[in-house]
Amino acid sequence: MGQSMDSQVEAVARAFYAVEREEQSWDYEFDVVKDTYRGLALEALQLLDQHQTYRTPEANTSGVTDWPAVA
Repeated sequence: MGQSMDSQVEAVARAFYAVEREEQSWDYEFDVVKDTYRGLALEALQLLDQHQTYRTPEANTSGVTDWPAVA
């Protein structure tokens, strides 16, 4: 069973926050700071989704990716 997009964003945001601000607590952080990390998390999840879209069927088993050409 997969997580909802909101819970995925929250989990990734908390992970980003923990890496950058080891000594501080997410639970007591200002909402504006949390929203910044949520925005970064959403962007990261969207990029991951794009990456998975570009993978070829062969890459799904080998781990090799097929990236589109950059113009």
